[in-house]
Amino acid sequence: MQTLNQSDQTFAQKAKEYHQIDEEIRKLELKDSPIIDEAMQRLKHHRTVLKDWLYRQLISA
Repeated sequence: MQTLNQSDQTFAQKAKEYHQIDEEIRKLELKDSPIIDEAMQRLKHHRTVLKDWLYRQLISA
């Protein structure tokens, strides 16, 4: 993963985005912040899409 982060700018950008979204979701869940369920589901869906993309890149490398 570190090699891809260094050699593939798109991979690095998507990995960073994944970690940012994951952190945001975790903070919202821990603080029990008021967020519309639909908005939380969109965040979780986007995180899943990114995770799947990253996984496909890792197994094809």
